[in-house]
Amino acid sequence: MLSLLLILLLTSCSAPLEPAPQEEVISTLPVVENTTTVAATQPPAATEEVVLPTETEAAAQAAWLAYAGPDSNIWLMDVQSGTKEAVTLNGSAQQAVAVGETSVRYSDPKWSSDGRYLAFAMQRMTILSDRADFQDSVMVYKIETQEIRPVLENQLLAGFNWRPGTHEISFALSTDPNYFTGRGVVDAALAKGIQSINVESGEQQVIVAPQGYSLVLPRWSVDGRMVTFNEVYLMEGSGQFAYYDLEAQQYVSWGKPVGGYDLAPDGSLLAYDNLTYTPNGEERIFMANLQGGNEATFSPTPLLENAYAFGPHFSPDGVYLAYLTSTAFNEPALYQLVVQPVGGGEARTLLENENISSVVWSPDGEWLAAAAGHYDVSQIVLVNFADGTSQMIGEGWMPAWKPIQ
Repeated sequence: MLSLLLILLLTSCSAPLEPAPQEEVISTLPVVENTTTVAATQPPAATEEVVLPTETEAAAQAAWLAYAGPDSNIWLMDVQSGTKEAVTLNGSAQQAVAVGETSVRYSDPKWSSDGRYLAFAMQRMTILSDRADFQDSVMVYKIETQEIRPVLENQLLAGFNWRPGTHEISFALSTDPNYFTGRGVVDAALAKGIQSINVESGEQQVIVAPQGYSLVLPRWSVDGRMVTFNEVYLMEGSGQFAYYDLEAQQYVSWGKPVGGYDLAPDGSLLAYDNLTYTPNGEERIFMANLQGGNEATFSPTPLLENAYAFGPHFSPDGVYLAYLTSTAFNEPALYQLVVQPVGGGEARTLLENENISSVVWSPDGEWLAAAAGHYDVSQIVLVNFADGTSQMIGEGWMPAWKPIQ
């Protein structure tokens, strides 16, 4: 449930933590619009063993999960053996508060479709005399060599994602401070499009030019043909849903905002919610074709009292849809992880917790991973799709499954 408001908040008022001292190496990979080098951490040789329940050890095959840990570092876990490996070392352990102090936080891990690279965000905050200065970078970890390099640095980012079948990262930049000239009025000359960079060659290009609005939060269809994004038309809330067909070279905008969404693996359906700003209890899951036609309500009604539905995610085969419901207006709040057949059928609740986020399917569709609990005590939960059994496998959030090759 991303929104432009969240992007603005993260780039202006988040509070990363102070990095622990460590040895660093200098990257030589080309970077964007910056000729300076950036220090990149090497992963440690040591690993940490975690004893998992028998159900997890009996998983059909080993699967690696990347996630952001409570120490603000990126971690890898083999969910079959419980082995954990730290990818980064200099994530912050304390909040920077004094002038001149710098904090580093790593987040948002994303795998290339072949599993050879893991990209993640690095946010560096420096306390100045009159404000906190934030700079975003995208780092890439190469599995074969265990080397970390920056591919974008010292930017203010508004989303990034891998294009499937390539080693290219698509990204968007935050809107220009002078972009808005009034309520719902923008300066189109300052609009920014979707760009990409090849992590191996450093080659950069614009893949979607703006058509009146700045574009943010790029995402891709499974086949790498369609890139979806939001058009920024208001200062707050989600942007208008739009996509670009690279083969047909066609730009299509719905002309209306949607909240969280997911494109079916075959590209035929878009599942989305209408949680475009703060919830009011009326939010539901909808289905439509990619052009916005044949819209129908998908999530069951009625839900629990004062509940709303959001955050849809198709299973890898497109047969099921997972989503969340929440009674956030109640005390205590109750979140539910729900799965429902796309073709029709009853919804099934797999997990309940006071807070659930970052839901992702395993590549084989047999498991779901999610973050459960409040931010400061968040746990990665592994949920069995078949029987709904679950187990906590470690502290953290933002889980990302490594693709199976």
